[in-house]
Amino acid sequence: LAQRCFPEQSASDAWQLVFHRLVPSFGQPLAESRSLCASIRAHSARVLKLEEE
Repeated sequence: LAQRCFPEQSASDAWQLVFHRLVPSFGQPLAESRSLCASIRAHSARVLKLEEE
């Protein structure tokens, strides 16, 4: 959405860095990489405290 609303700004390195901080898998299709998908799911579970300790 941000890329559509702010195409010039979102092309900058600074905005790309922000996108990657907010969404670590930004620009990478999770369906094509099992390892990336697994690491993102594990990270999300930790952040959301969904893991059993």
